[in-house]
Amino acid sequence: MVTTASPASGRYLEPDIELADRPTIEGWQQERLLESVERTLARSAFHNDLWKRAGVNPGEIQSVPDFTERAPAFVQDDVTAWAGAHGDPFGGLLCLEPHEVTFIGSTSGTTGTPMALPQYADNPRIVSSCRDMWEEGIRPGETILRTSIVSRHGIVSWSDAVIERLGLDVVTLDNNPANAAAVIEASERFAPVSYNIISRPMMAALEELARVRGTDLVSAFASYRAVSFGGEPLGADGQARLESWFSRVRRQTSLGNTIAAVECLEGDGCHTYEDLVYVEVVDPDTRVAVPEGQVGELVVTTLRETAMPLLRFATEDLVRYTSERCGCGRTHGRIWTLGRRGDGVKVAAQTVLPAALLPLLAQLPETSSGLFQLVVTSDTSVLNLRVGRTDGRSDAELAPAIAEVIYDGLGVQCEVELVANDALVSSGPGYKIQRVVREVLP
Repeated sequence: MVTTASPASGRYLEPDIELADRPTIEGWQQERLLESVERTLARSAFHNDLWKRAGVNPGEIQSVPDFTERAPAFVQDDVTAWAGAHGDPFGGLLCLEPHEVTFIGSTSGTTGTPMALPQYADNPRIVSSCRDMWEEGIRPGETILRTSIVSRHGIVSWSDAVIERLGLDVVTLDNNPANAAAVIEASERFAPVSYNIISRPMMAALEELARVRGTDLVSAFASYRAVSFGGEPLGADGQARLESWFSRVRRQTSLGNTIAAVECLEGDGCHTYEDLVYVEVVDPDTRVAVPEGQVGELVVTTLRETAMPLLRFATEDLVRYTSERCGCGRTHGRIWTLGRRGDGVKVAAQTVLPAALLPLLAQLPETSSGLFQLVVTSDTSVLNLRVGRTDGRSDAELAPAIAEVIYDGLGVQCEVELVANDALVSSGPGYKIQRVVREVLP
């Protein structure tokens, strides 16, 4: 049973914003969206080119409905193509002068070419992260563990400005399974209260290390009040595993490279701070809005971003959305991410998403870590899987057992290639696995 906290509870960092009524939020959105359109089209070469090709005059946009009906949407591949054609690492999106940028980060690049992410003082990522950490109960003077993400093209910043603003002590490690022992040592030595952010490969490495060394992970992680998980669906098995080690698990997802959306302590959807980002959920083919609660593609527009604003960025993430007030009292929207549009693999007469495989592989102890890849080949009559495994049955015994579990759960035939967990993790950046590998054109 959830209860709504009062503004006086100290739960909210910015209660006037986080608890604002929907008409107030929609008023902010109208004002800030029109300002963002005007500023972005005055400075962004990419958006100027996109809108001209779509035949849309910025003067036609006088309201939010005008914007959603007329403004063109775009995907990451459009930015990548523009960057290649013009030799611009920012893809024509940068709207600041170079000297105004304090740090250049990057998206992970596991789903395509990494996008450069310029950082600057008081950017929306800092604002939303501070709210999320305050909700977790993190207060000045406390210690947190953060695991930094390194992509193929640079560091994905979890900004030091958040730490400075909240007055925190921080232990920083690379989010790489090779650092599993260091995570345990840092947890026992410095007693952090929060771990941001753990991944499935790190979970697998911690579990294996605990098995080999006899480490009690519950004892090692006793100081934590919460751990954050993100980057892909967690699944009930992953949730249960993390909850057995930590006091609380908070899911985290991304609003299309703008800000993070993180669960509050109620654990009922990831909050979208709509004073910072305008959220649409649309039919992936028509780009027409779907009713609240139905699955659609997440499209985002930045409202307070000045470095690299995005106008109707179609993220390819499939989500459900609600604007209903959360049990925590917050009035901003919430989303549940179900997977990526491009991660669906056609097998016979159905589409298989990675999230559907997690609970099935969790049934087998050798594959319970949930490390696997869907391999697209010319044969679409079967599901081709590359699965990470731990010690146990031989490959000759385990492969047909996996195929049987998949068939019983999804009704599709499966060809299984087994590899060690470490080998599968080492094929990517370490903290995340590329779930769909296309060995031929689909």
